Amino acid sequence: DPMCADAAYAIGHELGHTFGLGHTCDEFPGHPDCSRSIMQVGRPPEAILLQREVCILLESPFFHPLDGVGGGNAERPRPEADVADVLGDWR
Repeated sequence: DPMCADAAYAIGHELGHTFGLGHTCDEFPGHPDCSRSIMQVGRPPEAILLQREVCILLESPFFHPLDGVGGGNAERPRPEADVADVLGDWR
């Protein structure tokens, strides 16, 4: 249903801004998939987040709390970690 896809896009896109994401093609110009991101014009269910966008969310205390209300002693992903290592549980 196109109306549901538009609503899901709007909610997901605006939540992305709330959690610190910008517009994908502005943040990662020239990335071949930037237009597919929900933070650009990608519509569900085909919309994606680029790997770097997922890493930004994982670095947020909203999704990866350290000694916080939502989860306690979660270990922050290592900066040198391969994205596949960081995303292993998210796929």
